[in-house]
Amino acid sequence: MVWSQAVKVEKTKGETVRKKLRNLGILKNHLLPRKNNNSIFLPIGDIEDGEKIKGYEIVEMDFKERKKRPRSYKEVVNLPESLKVFLPSSYDVVGDIALIKIPEEIMGYKKEIGDAILRVHRNIKVVCLSKPVAGE
Repeated sequence: MVWSQAVKVEKTKGETVRKKLRNLGILKNHLLPRKNNNSIFLPIGDIEDGEKIKGYEIVEMDFKERKKRPRSYKEVVNLPESLKVFLPSSYDVVGDIALIKIPEEIMGYKKEIGDAILRVHRNIKVVCLSKPVAGE
């Protein structure tokens, strides 16, 4: 939990105020907003110009941090560091299928590579090994 200032607004105005705070650059996106029955609490950073958020109630409270999702399968693949240099930097996606070409040096880790792609990209359902066509 992280202690922070927050703007308290009615739930019905939450999205509008969230966008305003984001545009002002004071919304703390790494913290999750909190709610109660009628209000939402949007975590904010230090306010240099109080006039920008005049009319809103400012409170202080604890907030949970957002979980950081990995951006690349390379961040989560279970592979020795010395072999990560062989990981492909890209792969093709057709619908919910990923097609990846894996170098011979890491072919023994094809299952781990496929599992990592599935964990990072929720929209992908199947990972297939792409091999060159004969004569290529």
